[in-house]
Amino acid sequence: MAVAVLNAIPDAQIVTDSTGLRVWENAASGSLLDAVNYPGGDLLRFHELFRSFFDFDQRLCEFTDYSSLAPIVFEMRRGEQTAEGVLRVSRQCLSEAGPMFLWTIRDVTQQKLSVEMRDCFVSAATHELRTPLCNIRTYAETLISAGDISSEDQHQFLNVIVSESVRLDRIIEDLLNIGHMQAGSMTLDRHETQVERLVREVHEKIRPLYEHKHLDFEASIPPRLPELMVDKNKLAAALVNLLGNAI
Repeated sequence: MAVAVLNAIPDAQIVTDSTGLRVWENAASGSLLDAVNYPGGDLLRFHELFRSFFDFDQRLCEFTDYSSLAPIVFEMRRGEQTAEGVLRVSRQCLSEAGPMFLWTIRDVTQQKLSVEMRDCFVSAATHELRTPLCNIRTYAETLISAGDISSEDQHQFLNVIVSESVRLDRIIEDLLNIGHMQAGSMTLDRHETQVERLVREVHEKIRPLYEHKHLDFEASIPPRLPELMVDKNKLAAALVNLLGNAI
């Protein structure tokens, strides 16, 4: 029963002696480490299974230091890019007499990619927040301090302030949605929605953006479209994001 349970675990579990010789491993070990592709794989010591990894040379001391019985944890990368694969390797001592060590290897590629994407998004969002805030402040201060501004210039300045406010709202909505998704609390509130009305509302939201850039926007909607059962607010937010990025 115990062996069956260990073989069902998706993480690789490998037991070695004090020289790195593998004395037992579960079923996941071969596939996770591609051990079957190594000539004479059964005779290889544990650390040699990682010889093709990008950072093998830098981690060799951690693999082969059996003088310490303290637990260790580190990561191994298959290549320069995270998407090529990242494994988290941990070791703990099973028996001081010998001694014997249990190595656990877990594929954390998707976890690392998610962290990188989140950090990239937060960094980009932080940069994007500064630009509209700076523009709003600049144009608002100009309206307050300038003594003689034509009505045409005032209208243009106010359009910029409105468009940058819409941009800020979009960025904040993106951040909130990311937080909801990570917390697992993103919900959909579906109702019957008229496509034409949805597009009109999206059009009004992006109007200041494309007018400021002196662009034209045209929506061509076939007549008599059926209503959609969707979350109108989230679909509208997605369309505003797409069109805002295009503008």
